[in-house]
Amino acid sequence: METNTYEKAGLFITLDEAKNMNSAFKAKYPDFTQSILFDKELLFTLLNQEGCDKVRVYFGAFEEEESKILKEAVIFVGADAHANDMAGSLILDRGVVCPSMCKGSKIID
Repeated sequence: METNTYEKAGLFITLDEAKNMNSAFKAKYPDFTQSILFDKELLFTLLNQEGCDKVRVYFGAFEEEESKILKEAVIFVGADAHANDMAGSLILDRGVVCPSMCKGSKIID
């Protein structure tokens, strides 16, 4: 198990950078999920677990119940200060996938 400490994993970017990244992704993967919406309270619950200093995002897929279509997913797992996934921690998934459920305005789209 690695014991590296990551001072800051991630950075904030501008809206233009986000739009450019999103456009590049959609050009390369036109049939993939566009976005996934999560409730703030669920993210905070994950982040507020004891020992959780970071979040690792995994990519996955699940079959939609009604359509039986395989949809992309993101899976959030809490990680400690040494970037080790927290065994026994909460795992967050199943946000609202767009498409097919795309209500609300999106500034990056």
